Amino acid sequence: MAAKPPTPSHRSTDSKTETHDARLVSEECIVVRNHDGVDGYTVAVRFTTPDDTVAYDREFTVGPLETIVVETRLPRGVYRVDARLEDGQHTTAECLLGSGPHETALVEMGNGIVSVVEGFR
Repeated sequence: MAAKPPTPSHRSTDSKTETHDARLVSEECIVVRNHDGVDGYTVAVRFTTPDDTVAYDREFTVGPLETIVVETRLPRGVYRVDARLEDGQHTTAECLLGSGPHETALVEMGNGIVSVVEGFR
C-alpha cells in the first residue's frame, strides 16, 4: 500500500477558483490574501504572546489575487499580530487564534495597504 503524501503546511489559491469553505481554516491559522489584481506583495508577519515572546515570524510573497493559508500549530490564545510590507507600511491587531474561521488571523493587502483582522466575519 502506497504511503499518503504529506499534507502541505500552506496552500495557495487563485481567487477566481477559491471557495470560501470553513474547512480551509479549521485549525490555528493565518490567512494572507492579496486583493490587488496587478501587484504582488511581500509581507512580514509576526505573532507575539502577551508576555512579548515571538511565537511566529515569517515572510510571505503573495502574488496578485493570491491567498495563502497556513496552519501555525500554535496553542489557542490571543496574539498580537504585526504585518509589515516591504515599503514599511504596517499594522497591528490582537487576534484570538484557535479552531475555526472566527479564530484566525486574516492579513489582507491591496492598493499598497495592509490590514489585520481577527477571523472571517
